[in-house]
Amino acid sequence: LIDDYTNKINEARAKVDELIKEVSGEDKLRKKQTTLSNLEGKIEGNISKVEDEIKFYKENNTCPTCEQAIGNAETKINQNEYKLSAYKNGLSELKTEYKKIVDTLTKIRASNKKIQEYNTGISSMNASINEKRKFSDRILKEIDDIKNRKALSEDMMRSEEHTSEL
Repeated sequence: LIDDYTNKINEARAKVDELIKEVSGEDKLRKKQTTLSNLEGKIEGNISKVEDEIKFYKENNTCPTCEQAIGNAETKINQNEYKLSAYKNGLSELKTEYKKIVDTLTKIRASNKKIQEYNTGISSMNASINEKRKFSDRILKEIDDIKNRKALSEDMMRSEEHTSEL
């Protein structure tokens, strides 16, 4: 029975070792997730700014502040639409990468949960082994005590027989 537990513990430890390899990059992924999240905010800010500029050039022929004619409005609109397209493409790629990271972190959380479950099982089996060993030791001690009492009793009987002969 103890050997069965020992084998199960060894199997569980091997599985834990495999799972630990799977979760080894968690910190790096979390840092990358934070970086991408910050970058997403910056890109969204840039998109908003470029959209405002496009809107401004489309709605205004003159500067509202200095009232001068706005030259090259069409060129500025085209340049900003190019920037807007680049930002949106970059944001789309970023979100795709971010989703991959989130999916991987979800798998890592599941692996961490499995590791915890295996470790709980290992602890439980080790406790069972220790209890069985204590029980076995107690039984062996009782057997030795019984043997000693029997031997002592036989010695006493021989001694009484020897004394009665005298």
